[in-house]
Amino acid sequence: MRLNPTTTSSLLTRSPGEASGSSRYGYTVDEGPEFYAAATAVAGSVPVRRLYNAATRDFVALTQQSDISAAQAEGYADQGVRFYASPTVSDCADPVYLVRKGAHFRQVASSAVRSALLDDGWTDRGIAFYASSADEPAPGQPGSSGSAFTVAVIPDTQQEVLSAADNRFAERTRWLVDNRASLSLAYVAHTGDLVNWDTTEHEQYARGSAAMKVLDDAGIPWSGSIGNHDTAAVCAGGSACPGTRPRITVRNTATFNQYFPVSRFPAMKGEFEAGKVDNSWSTFEAGGTKWMVLNLELWPRPEVVAWASSMVSSHPDTNVMLVTHSYLNPDGSIYGAADYGQTTPRTLFDQLVRPNSNIKIVLSGHVGETADREDIRPDGTKVVSYLGAFHSNTTNPVQLLKIDVAAGTITRTWTAPRTPGFPTYEDVNSGMTWAR
Repeated sequence: MRLNPTTTSSLLTRSPGEASGSSRYGYTVDEGPEFYAAATAVAGSVPVRRLYNAATRDFVALTQQSDISAAQAEGYADQGVRFYASPTVSDCADPVYLVRKGAHFRQVASSAVRSALLDDGWTDRGIAFYASSADEPAPGQPGSSGSAFTVAVIPDTQQEVLSAADNRFAERTRWLVDNRASLSLAYVAHTGDLVNWDTTEHEQYARGSAAMKVLDDAGIPWSGSIGNHDTAAVCAGGSACPGTRPRITVRNTATFNQYFPVSRFPAMKGEFEAGKVDNSWSTFEAGGTKWMVLNLELWPRPEVVAWASSMVSSHPDTNVMLVTHSYLNPDGSIYGAADYGQTTPRTLFDQLVRPNSNIKIVLSGHVGETADREDIRPDGTKVVSYLGAFHSNTTNPVQLLKIDVAAGTITRTWTAPRTPGFPTYEDVNSGMTWAR
């Protein structure tokens, strides 16, 4: 929960990105979790809708249509369902109180805090809904102890390394380090096009390397997929090199491997080609589960796909996050061409993603802004794919995947340290199962 120190009104949000960006509305005080609620509907729950009054910069979360209509009559706009809570008290659901002072609402789960507010002139508006105490989160709910963690995904940064004066890239990685505790940050993935093109002095690589070193110094594990701009297939200006054969030059990643060698990644456990990060796999553990981050080259060679399949199938108790630069289209469909590579993303899905039920997430960039899709295999397991690119000239977006193992959910949000009001594009995928 965030508080506005001037009005002491509250903002309830499940999104770390939205919480960090709420200072633009005056909500600068981080109170931590006020209570725990479900990200998706569960038996006996009701949807909790959040409303916002732009004139007073005030938020309120409500369940009853009569209360929602009354708030709308006062100028509050309905921002939609933000979480689910219980309409009645139970052994694992305590009251969340609603109080009001002038034009501002406040919601609290503590009866002691409620009493203090009433003594300070706030008016009791009753019980808004019931939720699990922040001191004892209900089993299976997001935020249950040890079950939830975040994977941060950095999209194409090619526009952020063109000038030494542009610090957006390092600003993003510093933000991740500064917020690692509140995010429960377990891993950072980069989906490729870390640079725009190479030069004789490799300035763009040096800038990108310095930005990612912020994570190295903090001990945060990360890895990066190689995009077309990270290869010898792209020349000055960001276009394909004239007079060359891109199917060959796209596999020339010497400069990338010079600045990002295997030795830089302590979590890396294996490579398709010794000494090259192009096709490699790393591991981490979080939320009581084991994870493999599998990076594949752009439109990979068939032998790379076969190697990847053997790596995945030989780790059946490990959840796999596949990272490759080109996979989804901007509309969320799977790309059907291989351009100057060999294996199309559609073929990659058919030969690698669909047959291996422990592949849970596919990450890509390259085109568009953001998109996602969910595919269900014949055995009932799900794989969720996320696209993120943006190619921004002004800000520094980062995608946050909150994985709640106990709840079986992945909550995707966006934030941008440079732009607090950046859209969150929040999406929740439920019904996820995990390899054990």
